[in-house]
Amino acid sequence: MSSVYLVRHGQSMAPKGHMIGSLDYPLSSYGRGQAQELGLRLQGVEFEAIFASPMSRALETAQLIAGPSWPNIIVEPALKEISLGLWEGLGKKVVQSLYPDFWEARGKNPDEVAPPEGESFADLAKRVIPAFERIAAFGREGTSVLVVAHQGVNRVILARERGLNLSQILTINQPTCCLTLLRADR
Repeated sequence: MSSVYLVRHGQSMAPKGHMIGSLDYPLSSYGRGQAQELGLRLQGVEFEAIFASPMSRALETAQLIAGPSWPNIIVEPALKEISLGLWEGLGKKVVQSLYPDFWEARGKNPDEVAPPEGESFADLAKRVIPAFERIAAFGREGTSVLVVAHQGVNRVILARERGLNLSQILTINQPTCCLTLLRADR
């Protein structure tokens, strides 16, 4: 058995109630505190490797969890958050008024319906799952790896691990700086 510690980044400075997606907001001071606290809780875990999305909120979370003595964090571009296309940066109410048909369709079929010029969760899964499989196979048997990514990315991984259809993806809760421990048979 090997273990994958899957973490969503800490709270960012993104405006509340807005569609963020692949916009790169840094951690807030609260988010930095969340990451430092999680780092303290994980001090006894020896990680074979630490992987993170290239986005600043995930990369900084990984750095804060790892602490200053960690040699290097492996940046995995495929772990970047889902692109919400033309919705990015807009408030949810604005999106609902500008794109009512897309909003309703995506709510019913998030797996297949993408925001205009954005990605569906099926699109996201096509880039995330192969990368996650490489990461999960990275370490030696009995070792642990840490993965720090995003709500959408983690939902795709967790849907796969739980045997859920991507149409159920919005039912998976991923608060900021949450930790999910996954075990993989080798």
